[in-house]
Amino acid sequence: MMIEELVSTENFPIKALSFQEIQLAIINVIPLLRQAVDLYHSFQDRIIDNEFSNRLHIQMNEIKIELLRNNAIITDWKIGIVDFITIHNYLPIYVCYKLSECGIQMTHPMGKSCNERKPFCLN
Repeated sequence: MMIEELVSTENFPIKALSFQEIQLAIINVIPLLRQAVDLYHSFQDRIIDNEFSNRLHIQMNEIKIELLRNNAIITDWKIGIVDFITIHNYLPIYVCYKLSECGIQMTHPMGKSCNERKPFCLN
């Protein structure tokens, strides 16, 4: 089972948050994101058997569900990036939080990957 096969966001309604709501959600998301990155690296650094693989995927699935409950969509397990949906200039966009960053710094349009992140500006 690949990471992409874990719980789909279609099963969890994700709501658009205000900038202030996103900042508050990040407080809950940080420990989950750290766990996600640690699990990802334990998966990458180890020769795995089926039992370990199944336990790992169950744990990753649980983290993904908790992130979704916080309206966060994990987009990069390796370095820890989540997206939140917000409305900016009447359009929905993704606001990105990266584990190593101090708060929200980047955004990207809906339908674009987190690789196309650009600096976030409230104007």
